[in-house]
Order: sequence, then C-alpha cells, then structure tokens
Amino acid sequence: MVTTTQVYNFLRSLFSAETYPIVSYDPNTVFRSVAGSAPIASLELNELSTGFTPSINKRRELQHPAQWSWLVIVAFNSEVEFTNLVNRLTETPSFQVSPDSGSTRIVVQRARYTHPPRQEPNTGSKAEFVLNVLVHPK
Repeated sequence: MVTTTQVYNFLRSLFSAETYPIVSYDPNTVFRSVAGSAPIASLELNELSTGFTPSINKRRELQHPAQWSWLVIVAFNSEVEFTNLVNRLTETPSFQVSPDSGSTRIVVQRARYTHPPRQEPNTGSKAEFVLNVLVHPK
C-alpha cells in the first residue's frame, strides 16, 4: 500500500529534478528568450484530500487510499518557463511511487502562474499546481 509520505517524497523529487529555463527579454524589441536553468527558491507541498477505495482481504472489507489531491507551490528568484515540467506531468502516462506500489498517474487539475513585471524583475516566477495522484494496486 502506498503512503502519504511516499507520495509527498515522490512529488518533491519530481519537481526538484526538473529543469526550469530562465526567461529574459531583449531591452529593445522585448522579444523573449530562454537560457540556462534556475534553481528552485522554495517548494511547498500540501495534501488537500485523500480518496479511498474498498478491498477485500481475508474476508474482511477494508478501505485503502487510492488517490490524493495535492497543492504544489514552486517559486524562483528569477522569471522561468514551466513548459518542461508541464510536459513531464501531462505526457508521462504513469510513474511508480515506490518499489512495492502499482502504477501511479498524475492528473493536473489546475496550474496557475505568476511572473514578475518585464524589464523590472524584483521577484521571480511562481506556480501553483493542484494535482490528483491516482494509485493503482500492484
């Protein structure tokens, strides 16, 4: 059975391992370009809810966690692009949270982005993701 801690650690490593290209703007044309990669300034993960599914074990009816909803907030000290992360979250059909778990699927419910003003970036980009993590038994 997959635990909340395993899902938390899995999501944390997934977001931490991604590359986040730094965005810059040409001062004359204001055309956008990306180069390099920015480190994460902060990464917060909060469990919002847990869904359960019934199962039968030795003639007893039990329930076990089958899905979690998480709020993940990732922030940077410069403006970044989130395309790599979004592609990874939406294009990879399933993951394995732990060696003893079945396949796990991430469904992006919502993504909200905040970026600093162009030409005056006093702060960096921030993204808030609401994710459903669906766990299938092994």
